[in-house]
Amino acid sequence: LRENVELSTSIIPIRFSTMENFSTFEVYSIPAALKATIYVYNKLVVISVYTYKIETLEYGKSYTVNLPSQINCKNESAAIIGNNGSSGQLTLVNNVIKVESTLNTNPLKNTFMGQLITFLKN
Repeated sequence: LRENVELSTSIIPIRFSTMENFSTFEVYSIPAALKATIYVYNKLVVISVYTYKIETLEYGKSYTVNLPSQINCKNESAAIIGNNGSSGQLTLVNNVIKVESTLNTNPLKNTFMGQLITFLKN
């Protein structure tokens, strides 16, 4: 061990990158049921989907959102867990986001949010 070593108790702030190449897009379904916010950083794409102007997603009905033409993503899927035990399916196929409620007795309601992580195609 070294002697006479002074320990610093000061806090050194670490600054993270502000991600200058970070792009954000917002798209809506028609009719107005879903809003998707798409975050793109290099080839990484994070998609967040939530209800917009309606309160309940009906069971058996697909709600779709088309991605902007400049974003060409790999296909992906994820589960959605909503409030009060509701659940759903979030899929991205051929640049179309589809959300479906999976329980006929407990459909997705206005407080759910689905997230999907994918990548841009080469």
